[in-house]
Amino acid sequence: MVSDFDGTLARLVSDPWGATIVPAAQRALRRLAATPGVSVALLSGRGVADLAGRARVGGISYLGDHGAERADAVRGFRPQALSIRRESAPAAAGAMARLLAERVPQAIPDTWLVVEAKGSALTFHFRAAGDLADARTRVRTAVDDIDPDGVLVRWAGRRSLELRPADASHKGAALQSLIEEKHPGAVIVLGDDHSDVRAFEVLRSKRARGHVEGLAVAVAGHPDVSADVAPSADVLLPSPVAAGTFLGLLASLARRHREAGPRPRST
Repeated sequence: MVSDFDGTLARLVSDPWGATIVPAAQRALRRLAATPGVSVALLSGRGVADLAGRARVGGISYLGDHGAERADAVRGFRPQALSIRRESAPAAAGAMARLLAERVPQAIPDTWLVVEAKGSALTFHFRAAGDLADARTRVRTAVDDIDPDGVLVRWAGRRSLELRPADASHKGAALQSLIEEKHPGAVIVLGDDHSDVRAFEVLRSKRARGHVEGLAVAVAGHPDVSADVAPSADVLLPSPVAAGTFLGLLASLARRHREAGPRPRST
């Protein structure tokens, strides 16, 4: 079971630092993590330390910055004590990320701009801007002025602009690696944004080839999810609260299936 965080397990709020996990989703994740035979991972654009501190679910894997970071949390873990592994990146990418984090806010001093630094990557959030189209244009213009050679690749979200090294991991590659590592019989993926579509595509491709069973679940907390993300999913849920309910039902089914034991072979 692999899930995004913002907009999927937590309501989207104007301040990215104010996001909190839906309690029902947190309880369900803990139940799933405690069920033998079930592996759980949170796969987010947030950094691992931030993600783990908001979710606080032990016994699962945290994949941050779209899979560029990873930590495996034991039960009862402390977020600040996690051992985080990060894929390597060119020194120029880290230097450019630091330069952008410093100079873009100087070019755009508006209070709606939020900078999320992630080592060799960073995200500019403009969720609280009154005019999203104007904010998107201003942020992109400022980034292009500072990084005209494209040292960092631009990834446009609905209310953010991410800057990442050219060869950095993405959610599709991260899911591919998880499947190769875990060899699951079934995979369920939840997400709400363009970056999650790449994970949906990997799941659907593997399912079509008979490698796994699975379900791609889009969480439509905002109207634009329906148009942009839902066509790549099998199921559409209306909100993170509904996602929490879905995961709770999934946890109950998984536990009952485990307690029932293997079905007898037909003769």
